[in-house]
Amino acid sequence: MSKRFIYKTTNLVNGKIYIGQHIGTKPSYIGSGMLLKAAIKKYGRENFKREIIEYCDNVDQANEREIIWIARYDSTNRNIGYNIERGGGGVSDKQIENLKGNFRPEHIKKRISDSLKGIKRAPRTKEHTAKIYESRKKNGTLKLSEEHKKKLKKASTGRKRTKETIEKMKKIQNDPEYKKKISKASRGRKHTNQVKKKMSEYWKKRKGESAYPVIQLDLNYKYIREYSCAADAEKDGFFKSSIYDCCNNKQSVHKSFKWIYLKDFTKEKINIKIENDKNKEKEKAVVKLDEKNNVVKIYNRLIDVEKDGYNRGHVSRCCNGKEKKHKGYRWEFNK
Repeated sequence: MSKRFIYKTTNLVNGKIYIGQHIGTKPSYIGSGMLLKAAIKKYGRENFKREIIEYCDNVDQANEREIIWIARYDSTNRNIGYNIERGGGGVSDKQIENLKGNFRPEHIKKRISDSLKGIKRAPRTKEHTAKIYESRKKNGTLKLSEEHKKKLKKASTGRKRTKETIEKMKKIQNDPEYKKKISKASRGRKHTNQVKKKMSEYWKKRKGESAYPVIQLDLNYKYIREYSCAADAEKDGFFKSSIYDCCNNKQSVHKSFKWIYLKDFTKEKINIKIENDKNKEKEKAVVKLDEKNNVVKIYNRLIDVEKDGYNRGHVSRCCNGKEKKHKGYRWEFNK
């Protein structure tokens, strides 16, 4: 049976040493420390010699003796040795029994994290990672399984980002360099057949919608005028995408007007829309405040702010604390 031991590896060129612990019979093993590996790469394996200092009965004794030997040789001193830590990082027998899958003890995770901080990936590493990515893409192993997707969704559900995180994300997304990188990465990218099919279905639907005449109404659903299609309304400063959303009940108002397809412009459907609006507008009144926190005006409904030329979406975000001001005024729900 192999016995655990403490060993010393010496660089025969400059005399630097590395202290470690190991269990095994292979004499070719000379250590796995990060600095030691770099030195082996630089000087060649043939210029390193390993010698066993002491045998230990168990891992706990080995951890204790490793700390002592590292301190005795002062091998964490960069002028003397290649050790980064003071030692004693071996896993106990009890921990070995409890190891499952890719589990790592917390102190091992911390050591790995600390050792990798500030290290930039070499171009060769980036090329290698890119090759692996392309290989997985061709083999179809890059796609997540449904079970994996469910696990990710469950882990993300209910998670809220902190204000600090949101600010960092905004800063990154507005960075011109970041935008250039995204643009460069997107060039030449090909959509999968599944994505192409979804896009085709979406635009077929939109193409069908674009052929429908639309009716412009005031906020009380009184007829104003008719357009041959939503795109036709763009010449008057409206946005066809917002008009489509109004016609499909995804948006209530666009630029202080109601919008509906001509085919839906019937008394029955108008009454349904009015009833739906009443149910939606059962909400708190909205208060407009000046810079000194004085009440300027109170609106009975959120939708009423659009009569004075304010954007209901921005006002709503102000009331919910997501924006500070809209058009120079503060806004809040009437308590």
